[in-house]
Order: sequence, then C-alpha cells, then structure tokens
Amino acid sequence: MLKLVKNGSHSRENGPDITLFRRIEEALLRHPEVLDAAVDPVVNGEEPPLPTAFVVSSSEGLTPEVLAAHLANCPEIAPDERPVRYVLVPAIPRTISGKLQRQKLADLLDGHKNDASGEK
Repeated sequence: MLKLVKNGSHSRENGPDITLFRRIEEALLRHPEVLDAAVDPVVNGEEPPLPTAFVVSSSEGLTPEVLAAHLANCPEIAPDERPVRYVLVPAIPRTISGKLQRQKLADLLDGHKNDASGEK
C-alpha cells in the first residue's frame, strides 16, 4: 500500500514510493486521449492525503472512470497503487523549464467537479 507522510506544508511520498507517481504518470500518458498528467498526494481537507491524478485530455469523452479502467489494465500498476481520485484539468502547472509545480496541484481541485474515486 502506498504510504504518504506530511512534510511541512506539502505532502510527499515516502521513501521508495517516490518513483511510483512517475510510473502512474507514464501509464496515464500511454492513453491516446491524455495530453499531460501529474500524480501527487493532495491534502484538501482529507486525512490522510489522497493520491490524486490530474489529467489534461484531448477530448471531452475522457472521464475519470475511463482513466481508472485504463490503469486497471496496466500490469505495472498494482491495484493498491492506483490513484483514488482523477481530476480533469485544462493544464498542469509547470515552471518555464517544464518542472511540475506540485504545490499548485491542490489549487486545481477548487471548482473542478470532474473527479471520481478510482477502482481498487
């Protein structure tokens, strides 16, 4: 099971799980309708933080349920490693050099109703 710890004002993955989110992002990017993806534990009033996938879609037909099913068919992502929430967003916050701005991901949850629990 993915273990998350709170580090200062941001949640971070613990130990060897640091590469897990990258593996999930790579798996999501293999879906033909996914343009960009980021996965991070998000603290938004929940305890503990929930692993959340933020996805930029190339079509309006992509849903959180489709994303959950896609990851369910990826053998390299175990059921207990999958995100518990999928959020469709217009863009992933990145620096000018392309580095993910994880601290801004929680802000993307505000005003977005396109999130759903993933299947485990």
